[in-house]
Amino acid sequence: MYSTSPEFKKCLVCSIGHMMLEDSVILKERSWETASWVAESDYGLMISLYNGKKTLLRLKNFGLSKSLRRFILKMIQKHHVHMIEFDRDGDAIEGEEFFEW
Repeated sequence: MYSTSPEFKKCLVCSIGHMMLEDSVILKERSWETASWVAESDYGLMISLYNGKKTLLRLKNFGLSKSLRRFILKMIQKHHVHMIEFDRDGDAIEGEEFFEW
């Protein structure tokens, strides 16, 4: 059956500097476990947030920083996003924690 109105998902693109280097390393090391909701690219990482708070709990269980989890939750609440792409060329979001690495 065909749909007359396609479904759209909202993705926030921001600098990978909004996560600590340690967070990036953990996500890349565990990418085999996260293939369905974390994608690695040449420019950074994309995290699917379709499972909402379950995703945040998974990130906590992986040992990701409270800072990153707080940032993601804030972006979900403020911008109602379904995905966040952390891109090395992405813009920094004013007023949010940023890590130079």
